[in-house]
Amino acid sequence: MGAIYARLEGESPLIADAIGEQYQPKSPTDDIPQTRLGQWLVLMDRVDTLVLAYAAGLKPSGSEDPFALRRAALAVGRVFSEVNASLLRNRTVREMIGEVAHLHQISDTVVDDVYELVVQRLTNYLQPEFSGSLVQAALRAPQPWNRLRDRIRWMMELTQDESWVSVAQAFKRAHRVLLGDGGEPVPVELADLGEPVERNLWLAIKGMESESLPLEAWWDAAKKVAVAQAWFVDQVLVMDPDAVVKQRRLSLLRRANQRLGQYFDLSVVE
Repeated sequence: MGAIYARLEGESPLIADAIGEQYQPKSPTDDIPQTRLGQWLVLMDRVDTLVLAYAAGLKPSGSEDPFALRRAALAVGRVFSEVNASLLRNRTVREMIGEVAHLHQISDTVVDDVYELVVQRLTNYLQPEFSGSLVQAALRAPQPWNRLRDRIRWMMELTQDESWVSVAQAFKRAHRVLLGDGGEPVPVELADLGEPVERNLWLAIKGMESESLPLEAWWDAAKKVAVAQAWFVDQVLVMDPDAVVKQRRLSLLRRANQRLGQYFDLSVVE
């Protein structure tokens, strides 16, 4: 009806069509809006609704979802994962939720809760195509979602590589160590490092830090980092009694995991 009224009021077809599209997708089988303005309207409407509803304590519970927040969350996830990157200028879902929450002076706890709902609804939506753990791994990586399906398919190919398990294990091992780290990361230069395994890991990480690294080259570099990281954890005491040494080593692990987790969060891969 909104589109009809807009046309009767003399609005341009572009505006009227976008107003009509903002109600999409009405169901999991419905298409997302096809116009850029319609896509933006969906995101602004649904993200604003989710943030304000969660801030008011109106979370869906069990079979109860009177405000259709789960459907709104899926709409957000689908637009982010199905539109061209230029629409969003490489914004991530969490960033957009955070921006809306900031405008309303709403806490980061709400941002986390809304983000988790969007991730869960999109995971459920994609599970007929892909395994849930691979979807979660792709969604939780610090990447825009516009090429989500391509990243999941690439990850499926990588799981057939004989090095996949060792890369995932190296990431998870470091991830567990870093979960207990309450300190601040420190800059680490090669000249700061005395142990050969520290220097080896630093050099391996450096080989992954080019932003223009092709995906195949990134994977080759990731395998080298995983080997260096496993050797590092086996050969040195990461939680060294010397606070400076400890923070330096933790920072090395953090840098390694940031690179290994660039495209997928390996901590959630089964």
